[in-house]
Parts: sequence; C-alpha cells; structure tokens
Amino acid sequence: MDIFTDSLAYVLVFLSSFLLGALTLLGYVLSRMMKNPGWDDSNITNALRVLSHVTLHTEDFAKMQYKGGEKPFWYVSKDELSEVVETRP
Repeated sequence: MDIFTDSLAYVLVFLSSFLLGALTLLGYVLSRMMKNPGWDDSNITNALRVLSHVTLHTEDFAKMQYKGGEKPFWYVSKDELSEVVETRP
C-alpha cells in the first residue's frame, strides 16, 4: 500500500472513532436523564430539548432553579477557586 492509502485509512479510523464516541456520550447522557425518577420520561425529545437549550444559551445555565426556588448551580456566579472550593490544592 502506498502512503496516501495509509493516511486515508488513519483519517477514516479517526473520524469514525470520534463519531462513535460522540454518539456514545450523547446516548449515555440521555440514558442518565431518562433514568432519573424526577424526570419527565414521556419521550426522548424532552431531554434533547434541554441539552440543546443549555448548549445554545449558556447564559441561562445560571438562571435555572427548582420549583421551590432553590438553584441547583448556586456556585456558577462565584469564583471556583476562592469562593467554592473549601480545601487547598
């Protein structure tokens, strides 16, 4: 085999491995979301809608809150090293 064929094979292996890994990660995240007992698991598009919204509108991530008003990501507006982490590195 010549060098072009070898290079093309490496590129195809890399691309197919990357796509398989990305799809596996998405499947894992969606399965974790669907297994949660507090989640509306009527269909998978609810989970995809939440993932796509958080991906496209990252500024809304800090505004999320539970029904009672408690924020699940209370640490987002703080500095991670000086205000959130209590231990020294």
